[in-house]
Amino acid sequence: MSRPGLGQLTSIFLRAGNTTFGGGDPMIAAMQRELLHSRKWITDQQFALGYSLARLTPGTNVLAFSAAAGWFVRGILGAVAAVFSVSLPSAMLALWLLIAYQHAQSNPWVQAAAAAILAAVVGMMAASAWLLVQPRLQSSGLARCLLLAAAAATLHFQAHMSPLLILLIAAVAGSMWKEPARQ
Repeated sequence: MSRPGLGQLTSIFLRAGNTTFGGGDPMIAAMQRELLHSRKWITDQQFALGYSLARLTPGTNVLAFSAAAGWFVRGILGAVAAVFSVSLPSAMLALWLLIAYQHAQSNPWVQAAAAAILAAVVGMMAASAWLLVQPRLQSSGLARCLLLAAAAATLHFQAHMSPLLILLIAAVAGSMWKEPARQ
C-alpha cells in the first residue's frame, strides 16, 4: 500500500463527502471503492474495523468512519483532514439550502424537486446497502448473514432491545462464529 499525501487524502474525502447523497452508507460505499479497491490505501480488515466502529459510535457514523479511515491512511493529521473535508463544505451547503428552501417552500416546482430528490436518495441508499452486504452473501456466508439479520430483527421488533445492545450481541456472536477457511 502506498502512503498518499495529505492533499490527496483530503481531495478524496471532499469529493466523496460532497457528491454522495442519502446519508452515510452511500458515502462509505464510495470510500470503500476509492480507499480499498481503487487506491488500495487501506486493507479489508482496516475497512471492516473502521466501518464497525463507526456503526457503534453514537452520532454521525460517516464522521466516525472518516476519522478511522483518515487515521489508517495518514495518522492523526489524516483523521482531522478527513473529518474536516467531509463535513465543512456539506454543512455550509446544507445551511444555504435550508435558507433557500424556507424562502421558496410554497412553490410547486420546489415541492416537486424535493419529492424527486427524496426518491433518488431512497434509491441510492438501497443500492449502497446492497453494495455493502453483497460480498457477505456468497454461499459460504449466506446462512450466517441471514441468521444474524433475522436474530437482530427479532431482538429489535419482538424483544424491543436497543440497537446498541443488539450490535453488542451481534459482535459477540460474529466473533465466536468463525468462517471456514477458504481453499
